Amino acid sequence: DKVKENWKKQNAVNLQSNSFWLRTLSYAWIERRDPEEILLFEDRVQKLTTTDLQKAAQKYLDLNNYVKVVLYPENASVATEQPAPKPF
Repeated sequence: DKVKENWKKQNAVNLQSNSFWLRTLSYAWIERRDPEEILLFEDRVQKLTTTDLQKAAQKYLDLNNYVKVVLYPENASVATEQPAPKPF
């Protein structure tokens, strides 16, 4: 649910952005797709289940081949050892 909420919030921000609309409409025109599909985004996100998201993560995210990047504040201490990520 957190993932879906973040996607919905970002979509609301995107809908206010001219660059988002330029990119979206250009893509729709080039791919000969209906530009109104973007308006279905929230409904499609709402229909996703946790299982759907986990399956997609398992399919597309390779835990044996990734880069973990962490941005710390300048005055923060950095731990040298981090536990390995848990598989999905």
